[in-house]
Amino acid sequence: MSLKEILTMSEGREIRIMKLTEEMVDQVIFGMENQETSYRFDVAEGELITGSDLRERSDADDMDRYAGLPQWRPVDGFHLMERFVSHIKNPIYRHEMRDALNGGKGVFRRFKDVLKRYEPLEKQWFSFKEKEMRDVVRNWYSAINDSIELSRLSEEPEETENLVLSDFVIMAGLGPWGDKIRESAVTALRESLSEASRTLKDFLMETEASGAQDHEYIEALYAETPLGDFAGCIVGVYHDTGYSTLMDIRFIWIEPLYRGLGLSRLFIDRITDISSEKGTVEIVIELLGNTLFLRSELEERGFREFGRRYFLQAESNTPDGDSGGGERG
Repeated sequence: MSLKEILTMSEGREIRIMKLTEEMVDQVIFGMENQETSYRFDVAEGELITGSDLRERSDADDMDRYAGLPQWRPVDGFHLMERFVSHIKNPIYRHEMRDALNGGKGVFRRFKDVLKRYEPLEKQWFSFKEKEMRDVVRNWYSAINDSIELSRLSEEPEETENLVLSDFVIMAGLGPWGDKIRESAVTALRESLSEASRTLKDFLMETEASGAQDHEYIEALYAETPLGDFAGCIVGVYHDTGYSTLMDIRFIWIEPLYRGLGLSRLFIDRITDISSEKGTVEIVIELLGNTLFLRSELEERGFREFGRRYFLQAESNTPDGDSGGGERG
């Protein structure tokens, strides 16, 4: 089996993260659905291990190697069933499945009972569930890989150690980086929501994307290194209220290799100066999820907090303690 070698440990140890195989995906799904046992996944060996097995290992403190599995709670299984029902074309099947989901306690058992009455529907369910859960596992493993890669980059003696803020060139507009900036908008949003539940992430991705559509009055800045490499960007949108203009900063993105050098602060200073020169009365930015670290930088520049967004993972709304169709066929 091929291996992808990545240096991750600060003390210089080397671990090897296995290339994800279908067999490994099956192991992770099994662990996710087993609600009675605590599991971790050894990314170096590509195997599922129990918490008790982990405690017996001499390298148990190496948590980069032993990853926690994707979260899979009863509410996740319930939402999976809801998504499946929304895809059903046959109105009779769809009606019965919705009745099963809306009947309160015993929802998972009723759901399975309906499936057993309609064999074609049951086959569709298992196919749908398999695909969805495999996507969850692949995204989870990709995130682990990305995290380890970023750790490796931050520990290598890169050329960025010799870079200072004044070395970067800040330019207005999209320049040659139009596609890269549009891609960065999506990446920045996904990164900020990395710890959100799937439901919340889907909702915010949709609402934020709709609010960031092409706009007539856009202010975009990008940064390049002395060698002309793309280092980051900031994009804001002007809104004319009829009697004044407001600048909505949509996102800030710094390439991982150039983080920690002060580019975010530089971008904020530049775009606020530019928008003020154009007669902007107010500037607003919403910090989602992991972008809260920017709060202190904004407050230092005179920004004031205006409201907060709260969310509740309403697990109590899920009628059963089942995981949403734990049987696999």
